[in-house]
Amino acid sequence: MPMLIKVLLMTVWLVACGGKDARYRDTELLERPPVLAVEKSTVDEAPTEPEASPEHKKPHKKKGKEGLGDAVVLVEGKPMLVKLELPYDKAWRSIGLALEQSEIKITDHNQKRGLYYVYYTAKSIFGLFSRNKDEHHEANFMLAVQQDGDWVKITAIAVNPGDDSDNDKNATSDKDALLLDLYEALHDHLKEE
Repeated sequence: MPMLIKVLLMTVWLVACGGKDARYRDTELLERPPVLAVEKSTVDEAPTEPEASPEHKKPHKKKGKEGLGDAVVLVEGKPMLVKLELPYDKAWRSIGLALEQSEIKITDHNQKRGLYYVYYTAKSIFGLFSRNKDEHHEANFMLAVQQDGDWVKITAIAVNPGDDSDNDKNATSDKDALLLDLYEALHDHLKEE
C-alpha cells in the first residue's frame, strides 16, 4: 500500500510539472545577443601582396596538430635538401626527435660540427624488411645541419658509397628517401616531448 501511495504522488507531481503555463513558453523577454554590422568587401578592394616562394613563407603551427607544418620545406633538386625556419638549437632538437620517432637509428652526433650519423635503409614496398633499432649498425649516412640565413638546411651525405656506379645510384636514391622520410616526420608527425 505505501508503494501505491508513492506512485500516485509521483504521478500527480509529474502531471503538475507538465502544465501549459505560458510563462515558460514565451521567450520574447529573454536576452538576445546584439546584431553586429558586417562589412563585406570584394576581392578587388583587398590589398594584394606578392605571393612568396615556398622557401620564404612564414611558419605557423596549427594548434592541436603534430609536426612543424610550414616551418619545414623540402627543396627537390640535385642535391635534395630540407630547410627549417627555426633557430639552430631548436632545429637540432627537432631533427633528433624526428629521427627517433621515425625509427632511424642515430649512431653518433656532433652538434658543434652539425652532423648526425645515421643508419638508414629505405622501406621495402612489401614491408618484408623492417628496421630493427636494437641491431648494431655502422652509420651509412651523415646528415649535415647548417645555418643558412634565417633557415637551417639539412643535407644527406652517403658514408663510404663505394666505387661502383650502381652503388652511387642506390646511395643517391637512399639519400633522397632519407630526406623525404625526415621531411615527412618533421612536417606532419613530429611530437614535441
